[in-house]
Amino acid sequence: MRITKAESLQQEYLRIKKLSEFDLDLYELRDQFKSLMELAGHIAGTEVSVVNLIDNYSQWTLSAVEDEPKRIAKEDSICAYTIRSSSFMEVERLDLDDRFKNKAYVVGVEAYRYYLGMPLTLSSGENVGSLCMLDTRQQDIGLEKKQALAVIAREIVYKLEHRKKLNETLHTLSETVRIKNQIAHDVRGPVHGIAGLGGRGW
Repeated sequence: MRITKAESLQQEYLRIKKLSEFDLDLYELRDQFKSLMELAGHIAGTEVSVVNLIDNYSQWTLSAVEDEPKRIAKEDSICAYTIRSSSFMEVERLDLDDRFKNKAYVVGVEAYRYYLGMPLTLSSGENVGSLCMLDTRQQDIGLEKKQALAVIAREIVYKLEHRKKLNETLHTLSETVRIKNQIAHDVRGPVHGIAGLGGRGW
């Protein structure tokens, strides 16, 4: 069943809202995901294996081989199509696909020809990005390897959600300590005042 434009906009709003709730530090995430991106590249046998997170306007790319996150406009992103799916997206020839053939990363001798993206699906159902494999040559990645890559994508999501829960727990603990200290301060004031009166012999 096809969804309406209003439903599509609502889904996109919820997706972006969920992503914003993570309050992401891209440099920290790059360090957390580095080994998983390297493993994904080894399994797929592709030249590039990255994690892409997609917000309202931009795609942010985390790479195992580059320290700095990269940004491109959402409208230039292949993964922006992947996040609309509940399954992986594969494009065997980017240069023959009308959606991508004129993009800067597809034009030229060293341009990319092959793409495989695994959506990063939260436990609540929203796709916030993808595990992305790219190559300048055509690839033939079998189903078994794709299933292994899907497992890595789920592990990336687990790390994202676990980090969010940990931050929430630390915030709650900090707030509890603050309230406890405030109560102790408020109680000490009257007690000390009463003790002071007693010392005057009244």
